[in-house]
Amino acid sequence: MDNMIHVDDEDTRDVGNKMYKKHKARQAAIAESKRQNEENRENHEAMRQEREQSQPRDMPIEMQTF
Repeated sequence: MDNMIHVDDEDTRDVGNKMYKKHKARQAAIAESKRQNEENRENHEAMRQEREQSQPRDMPIEMQTF
């Protein structure tokens, strides 16, 4: 008597391939998200610098907006 469950190797490979593809897609999505975050950070920094440069420096502190 054989109590072992026999699994077709092709089925196992298909499941493994699906899991691998999902893993790779998840990794790609994370990498894209990190790239977008870095790009947004750079854009935000550039906008902040532009805003600081456009603000007049010689106004009295009471008249400056923060």
